[in-house]
Amino acid sequence: MENRQSKSQFAKDFYQFLNYYQDYIEYQHKKTHTTPDFSFYDKKPETISIKPPAITPELKKATKPTDQTWQVKQSQMIELAQNILKCQQCQLGAQAVQKVPGAGNLNSSVLVISYPVTQEEEKKGLPFIGNSGEFFSKWMNAIDIQMSDLFITNILKCCPRKAAVQKEFIEQCRKHLDHQIKIVQPNVILSLGQLTLSALMSKFTDLNLYHGNLFEYQNIPVLPTFHPVDVLTNPHLKKSVWDDLKNLKQLLSTLNTI
Repeated sequence: MENRQSKSQFAKDFYQFLNYYQDYIEYQHKKTHTTPDFSFYDKKPETISIKPPAITPELKKATKPTDQTWQVKQSQMIELAQNILKCQQCQLGAQAVQKVPGAGNLNSSVLVISYPVTQEEEKKGLPFIGNSGEFFSKWMNAIDIQMSDLFITNILKCCPRKAAVQKEFIEQCRKHLDHQIKIVQPNVILSLGQLTLSALMSKFTDLNLYHGNLFEYQNIPVLPTFHPVDVLTNPHLKKSVWDDLKNLKQLLSTLNTI
């Protein structure tokens, strides 16, 4: 039998992880949540009843009320996160202290793709921790988007540490990213940073020339801009980012998603 830190236990842990992320973004402290019964994950396929777990009020607030597919997405994302956590398809997976599958609103209109996982993110198990995360939150607030409205993931789910980022790492991790995009089904992808843009384009693409210009990835429009950490070290990029963010807001308004 497959090692069952059981699927139900993993689902429970990941569900609590999603709650923790929501609490961190909205309240800056951990709240008490009622955990649904995930035991159905350990039943044989023929005995599973199609009865999704309940949604806590906090998580329901972060979803689109008319969308009835949230529980299905949750189940799919839990399974994908499990695959990411045990992935060893490249050397980064084998040496990772903790992988970061990504977190946020599974019904988000905007999926954000950031740089490879940092050591700080690896330690917390969450994307966008620290100064860059706080800075990015201000960006979103400036265009009336809350962090809890987003789904955020990294181009690489493992921290490269001192290893140079290789094409092999990106291609191995691409299948996880593509699966996340398929589950969330965002209206727009926000690409942050030079490496992220080049990875999505599968070739070096100069962000200085290309930022703010839409292209498609997985048939979804992508708006590339600079990463918060780049702007923190080079404040002259602020105007370019602000122009790009205004384009993002206009695009979402055109799509009637905000």
